[in-house]
Amino acid sequence: MDYELQSLRAIKRTSFDLSRTNMTFQYGQYNSIFLDNSFNIVQDFFLPQVYINQAKVNQANLEIGDKRMAITQNDLIKNVKSSYYQLLYLQSKKKFLFYEDSLFAKFAEATSLKFKTGESNYLEKMTAQTQLMEVRNLLSVVEADIIIAEKQLQVLLNTREQIVIPDLPLGKLDFPLISDSINISGNPNLGYAQKRIDEGRRRVSLERSRLLPNFAIGYLNQSLKGPGSNIEGQDVFYPISRRFQTVQVSLIFPLWYRPYRARIQASQLNEKALESNFSFVHKNIEGEMSIQVQQIIKFQNSLLYYERNALPNSDLIINNGDIAYRSGEISYLEYLQSLTRALMIKASYLDYINYYNQSIIIAQYLLGEK
Repeated sequence: MDYELQSLRAIKRTSFDLSRTNMTFQYGQYNSIFLDNSFNIVQDFFLPQVYINQAKVNQANLEIGDKRMAITQNDLIKNVKSSYYQLLYLQSKKKFLFYEDSLFAKFAEATSLKFKTGESNYLEKMTAQTQLMEVRNLLSVVEADIIIAEKQLQVLLNTREQIVIPDLPLGKLDFPLISDSINISGNPNLGYAQKRIDEGRRRVSLERSRLLPNFAIGYLNQSLKGPGSNIEGQDVFYPISRRFQTVQVSLIFPLWYRPYRARIQASQLNEKALESNFSFVHKNIEGEMSIQVQQIIKFQNSLLYYERNALPNSDLIINNGDIAYRSGEISYLEYLQSLTRALMIKASYLDYINYYNQSIIIAQYLLGEK
């Protein structure tokens, strides 16, 4: 992308671009039987307004290039943040599965002891062992997902070095109080669409200025060998070394107006199309932002429910359920159901933190925030 900007900067230096200089050399008998020679230099150019407008168009294209780079950077930042927090989520899920594994390992151990003492049947023992194997299978899946997520992050960061993520608990991203009327002017896609309108307007001015006449300046230097005028009663003979010079100024204007008018009309229609595209992009981003606002509010409410009610209850169920089962107060089926439900609550809480963080990352992307 940097090469594209360098290319646009180079093109900007072509704003003042004179047409090629016309040089003509002539040798022969163009004046008399004597051999003569002449050379003529002609340079044509536009009025300054054309070059000024061309410079404005090139500057607009450079600004468009900057916005394209900003879009690429914004996409990369979003993808890196999303992958990073996805990796944090998977690491937290792995730790949770280790915790779940320890609980079901204790459960399997307790059912085995009860089976040996005749307090439970073979079905209880196999159910506990099957549940433990299911957790360990999920653990192997998550470990594979972590490797995949690390590889994805390596690709995004364009590095072969091993990705090392700090062993941190999965936390919630900070995000200011939001509303449907949030300002999206920082979105680079919106800035890109606006810069394209600016370029379109400047191109209209450029095409209009091309209707102005061109000028050309010429210089002629020639020999006119042979007898010349009678000066003071004496005939004068001009040798080839005697040079005659003239300067010529020409006005060049378009005689056929239709092609110029068509180009102006095309550039005006292009400007209207770019304005329509800006409106479309603006409405799309506003709509996407509105959706993300509702998503974030939804996940905030869910997380509040888990933190205030579900998580404390799940801790009580896990702590008291194990004691009640070992003492024989509840059956293995009651304990298994309550334990599974409590662990599902904790797993869902991790999922909702991830959903919440990913929604915020998308919202920051739409706002153009880093």
